[in-house]
Amino acid sequence: MSQPQLKEVEPAEESKELVVLESINPVQVFTENGLDPIMDAIEEEARKIGTDISTDKNRKAIISMARKVASSKIVLESKAKDLTEGWRDQTAKVNAEKNRMIERMDILRDDIRAPVTEWQAKDDDRIQKHQDAILEIQEMAENFLDEQPSVFLIKQRIQFLEAKEARDWEEFATTAETTLTLSLQSLRKRLADREQYEAEQKELAEFRRKEEERKQKEHDENIAKEAATKAKADAERKALKDAEEVQRKADAEKARIHREKKEAEEKAEKERKKIEDEKKAAESRAIQAEQDKKDTEARAEREAKEAKEQAKKAEADRLDAEMKADRDKKNAVQAEKDRVAAEKQREIDAAAKREANKKHKAKINNEAKDAIQKVIDEGINGEDPVKDIVAAIARGEIPHVKIEY
Repeated sequence: MSQPQLKEVEPAEESKELVVLESINPVQVFTENGLDPIMDAIEEEARKIGTDISTDKNRKAIISMARKVASSKIVLESKAKDLTEGWRDQTAKVNAEKNRMIERMDILRDDIRAPVTEWQAKDDDRIQKHQDAILEIQEMAENFLDEQPSVFLIKQRIQFLEAKEARDWEEFATTAETTLTLSLQSLRKRLADREQYEAEQKELAEFRRKEEERKQKEHDENIAKEAATKAKADAERKALKDAEEVQRKADAEKARIHREKKEAEEKAEKERKKIEDEKKAAESRAIQAEQDKKDTEARAEREAKEAKEQAKKAEADRLDAEMKADRDKKNAVQAEKDRVAAEKQREIDAAAKREANKKHKAKINNEAKDAIQKVIDEGINGEDPVKDIVAAIARGEIPHVKIEY
């Protein structure tokens, strides 16, 4: 069905209604179906405007026509109200006709304006899409879930915004270009700052690793020194304890010798007294007793001499025991010193072995790390370095690392 052509409407001073309504008789028209001729005339005149919305002038003419329909409705509605003020008995009929007229005029108004309304809705949607896209560009540069987004995420957003430059922004071209420029500048600055931050963090991590290694080395050396100091102290305590034990034994031996000497002296004294007693008894006896006395004296003298020799021998034994105790003490101290020195040498050898093993492990780890870093720097697979690393390991290009299937 062909669309009726729109008549060009010149802007001029004219009636706001489509039909002259001031001269109508409300009593005659506000009866059952009495408004039909008037509404038909209004609709016929309104339909002449057509539905061509290709030009701004035609769209404005359609809107103006819809306003005239609305104005005609208002005039008729006003006459109906005036009529009801002086004609109360016809109020129900007039209101019914009025409502029917209002409904038909609203439908006609909306029907007449429908082409422009539909076009306006589509144009509003088009404008909204442009505005939403511009807002999205702003949010891409400002809103991040993480306060410190990764370099990869920032690069993704830059690529997304760069793709927006090819879009046809129509009348929003200037706003979109300005927003894109500012957002890209913001993202590129954020990218540079983030790359610098990550580089600084990498240097900081390397510094912390070296500092940790230094502290660990100092810790190991302190442990070794503490162990050596403890071993030396333990050896000195043991040597002192052994020396005290030797001294105690020497003192005990000395006391024993002194006790035996005293017992020998007491025994000699007892023997001397006994001889004197026997001598006194012998003097009162006969010549035979004198001879017995001499024999007894001779025996006493001999026994005294033997007791003296025994005391002398006991003193010599005591001196020998003291000398032996002193030698044993010196030998024990020297033996403990030798043992501590040997233990310290073993600990030094073990620490040197651990240090050599640590350096060997560090060498292997660094060789593997350098090879992996080289694969990442060459970046065959672009943003997926894991594939490059696995492939390099499979080819045997990463030293000390292999994959077993």
